[in-house]
Amino acid sequence: MTTRPNFLQNNYHGKYFLILLLAFVLLSSFVIIAHHAFANSSNTGILEPLYSLPYNSTGGFQWSVVNTTKADYPHVPYFVVINPYNGPGISSDRNYTNGIGNLTKTGVNVLGYVSTCWCGTDMNQTQKKYSRVVQEINEWLSWYPTIKGIYLDDFRSYPFATGNVTYYQNLTNYIHNNSIKNLPYSFGNPGTDVDPRFKGTVDTLNIFEENKTLPSNATLQGTDQWHIQFDKNNFSFKVYCTDQLPPSAWFSARSLYVGLMFIEQHGCGNSDAAAWTIVPSQTWLSTIASALNFPSVVYNINAVDQAGITISPGMSIQINQSNNLVRTGFNPISYNATSGWQYKLTAELCHVLLPPATSVFKFDHWNNNPSSNNSTIFISSTTNQNEIAHYISTTSCSSTAPQPPTGLTATAVSSSQNNLSWTAPANNGSSTITGYKIERSTDVGSSWSVIVSSTGSTATTYSDSGLIPNTTYTYRVSAINSAGTSSPSNITSATTPSSIRPINQVKSGLTASDPLNNETKTQQQLQANPRYWTYGGEAPLQTPPAPYDFYKDPQGLHIAVQSTGNDTNGNPKWAGFYALAPSINASLFHAVISTPVRSIPNNYYENSLYVQSNVNVPNALVNYVACGSNTATSYGTVWTVYSATGDANGATTFARLFADNSTNQSLTRDCTIITNGSNYLKVYLDGVMIYSSNNLNLQMQEPFNVFLEPQSSYAGQLLNGIYKDYYVTTDENIQVTNLPSNAARVDLTDTSCVLASAPMTGGAAKLDVGKYHFPLAATIKVYDSNNIIIASTSTPVSIFGGDVYSVS
Repeated sequence: MTTRPNFLQNNYHGKYFLILLLAFVLLSSFVIIAHHAFANSSNTGILEPLYSLPYNSTGGFQWSVVNTTKADYPHVPYFVVINPYNGPGISSDRNYTNGIGNLTKTGVNVLGYVSTCWCGTDMNQTQKKYSRVVQEINEWLSWYPTIKGIYLDDFRSYPFATGNVTYYQNLTNYIHNNSIKNLPYSFGNPGTDVDPRFKGTVDTLNIFEENKTLPSNATLQGTDQWHIQFDKNNFSFKVYCTDQLPPSAWFSARSLYVGLMFIEQHGCGNSDAAAWTIVPSQTWLSTIASALNFPSVVYNINAVDQAGITISPGMSIQINQSNNLVRTGFNPISYNATSGWQYKLTAELCHVLLPPATSVFKFDHWNNNPSSNNSTIFISSTTNQNEIAHYISTTSCSSTAPQPPTGLTATAVSSSQNNLSWTAPANNGSSTITGYKIERSTDVGSSWSVIVSSTGSTATTYSDSGLIPNTTYTYRVSAINSAGTSSPSNITSATTPSSIRPINQVKSGLTASDPLNNETKTQQQLQANPRYWTYGGEAPLQTPPAPYDFYKDPQGLHIAVQSTGNDTNGNPKWAGFYALAPSINASLFHAVISTPVRSIPNNYYENSLYVQSNVNVPNALVNYVACGSNTATSYGTVWTVYSATGDANGATTFARLFADNSTNQSLTRDCTIITNGSNYLKVYLDGVMIYSSNNLNLQMQEPFNVFLEPQSSYAGQLLNGIYKDYYVTTDENIQVTNLPSNAARVDLTDTSCVLASAPMTGGAAKLDVGKYHFPLAATIKVYDSNNIIIASTSTPVSIFGGDVYSVS
C-alpha cells in the first residue's frame, strides 16, 4: 500500500486549524460619519454597483469615498448595490454589517444583490425558483436589516413570457410586503430594453449596461419610445470600462430620461462583474455627483373641458426639452423636471372621443395664457406647477395631413435585419398621428416598394427583418392621420453585413476528470486496479492500524477513517486516508464533497479537497490549499478554506482564509479551487466566490498533486467522506482568438443570460468562467461596435476552463 508522500504529518493539521478557527476574529472597523439632512433632491441620482470588500487588509474603510461624495452632494440621490458573494453570502459578515451601517448614516440607499438566474450552473432550470430568491431576500433582511431595497440581477426578460412578468411582480410585492421588514425599493437589471409589459414588475428597470459604450438619447427613450410614456424614475443605466467621463452637459441630457445612472472608472479588459469590484476615485465620483447636482420640480399636467372636468380618455401631451422629446402620453401627467430649465408643452389641437362618447374637443387655451389658443407653451419654474389645457366642445375640427417625420436613421443589427428610427412630425395637422407608412428601395431610391402601409401605432421605430446579407437597403417614412398621409421623410440607407462566421474549438482546457460515481468497486478491486488514483495514508501505518475503508458506488468514491483513541499522553490520535491524483500542470481543481455527519460527540473530523505542491521531488515541502468541511462537538459542521506551509515532514503553519459559520449547512457542497501556487488563490463554494487574493505566499511547486482525504480524531465510528465529479482544467478563463478586426466584444450566453463578456484586445478575448460548473453549455457570440453578431458557434458548446476557440 502506497504511503501518502511527505504528507503524514499533515494528518494533524485539523487540530491546528481548529485552534485558528476558534481564535480568528473578523476585521471590523466602524467609522462614525456625521449624518447630513437635506431638502429637495436632484431629479437624477447615482446607482453604483459596489461589489468590493468594505474594508481592506489594514482595516481601512474602502467605501469612504461614497460617504464623502454623499456628504458633499446631499441633494443627489445615491444608491449602491452590495454583493458579498453573488448575493447575501452564506452567513452574516460583520464587515458588511459595519460597512452598510456607515453608508446609511450619510443617507446612502443600500440595495442587496440577488441573482434571479442560475446562468449556466448545473441546476435543472435557468430561472431560479421563486422560493430560492425569496430565501436570499430573507437572508438580506435578517443579516443586514438597514438595507433599503433589493437589486434583482440577471433579469429574465427574453423571450417574453407572461410567467416572467408574474415572477418579478410577485418578487416586488414580497420585497415591499413581507413578515421581516418591508423595503421601499425593488430594482431589476435586464441590462437592455425590455418588453413594455415588464414596466411595473419592479420599481426601477436598469435598461442599459454596456462596456465603454455610452447610451444615446434614442436608446434611453426605449424601443418605440415606450420609456417616455412613463416617469423617468422607472429607469436607470450603467456603463463600465470607461477611460474618462463625458462632459457635464452629457449628464444633463441623459438625466431627461432616467432617474439613476452610473459610469464606472475601472474594469477595462474585464467583465462587468470584475469592473464593479474596484471602487472609483473620489474625483471620479464627485465629478458625476456635481454634474447631477441640480434640484427638481414637478409639473402636473391635465386637460379639462369647459366645466373644468378632466377629459377621459385623455388628450395627447408632449414634453420637449431643448428639442429632445422627454415625455409623451395622455393626461393627466406628472413630470419630474429640472428646476429652472425650460420645457415645451404641446397639447393635442383636436380630439374626437371614440364611440360611444363621440364628443369632439378643440384646444382653447392653457391656464397660464388664457388669451392665446396656441397649443404649445414654454415653461420654466423653480417650484412645482400645475399646467392645465382647456378644451371646448365643438361639432367638428378641421385638420390637415401631418408634416413629414424627421431624423430617419437605419442601422444594420444583423445580416438579415435593419432597425429604423425617426422623429414624429413637428405638426400633426391638428389630428392625432395614427400610424406610419414605411417604404424600402434596393436601388438607392430609384424605385420604392411599400413594406408597411400603416404601422397602426405612434411608435417611431421599426425592425425590417428577413433581409439578404451584404445588401444595401434605402428607406423613407410618411406619417398618417385622419386627414391623410404626409410627404416622405428624409431617406437613409443601411447595409446588412455578411453572414455570421463560425467559431470552433482549437484546444481543450480539460486535463483530467473522473465522475467517481460511474462504477461500483470494492476496496479489494480498487487496490488491484487503482487506475488513475493512488490510495494511501497514515491510518494503516499506525500501531495498532486505524480502521479505514474505501470503495466506489453510484454515490461516489467513499473514503472512511476512524481514530484509535488517545495516545500515551492522553491526546486524541489523528488518522487519515486519501486518494491521490497524479501530478498535473493545471490551475482549476473541482470536486463535490459530502461529509457524513453534522456533529460528533467529541473531538474532530475533517473532509477536504487538497491541492498540494509537487510531492514527487526530493525533500518536497508540504505546502497546500484546501476546501472542505470541519466537524466538531462545539460548532457542528462548518465549511472552510485554508492554506498551509511546512517542511519535508509535514505542514507547520496554517492560515484560515474562510469559514462559513452559519447553522444547519448542507452536508454536500461543490468546491472549486483556482491557484497558480504562488500568490493567487480563488475559491468557489456552490458557485459562489468565497475567497480571492493575489497577494499570498503559497510556495507551491508545480506540477500540483490533488488529495481527496478525510481525517479524524473521533474514535466512536468509521466516518465516510464521499467525493464525486472530480475535474481539473488549465485555467479559469476561456479564450476566443482570431477575432475579426471589427469585433468589439465576445459574449458567452445561455438561453436567457449573458454568462460572461469581455472586450477584444489584440485580436482575442478572455472570458472568466471559473464560477460555473463544467462542462458549461453555452453559445459564444462575437459582436461588432454596432452590437451586430459577426461570429458565433452554431449551437451551444460544452465549455471547460482553459478552452481556446477560434473564429474561422
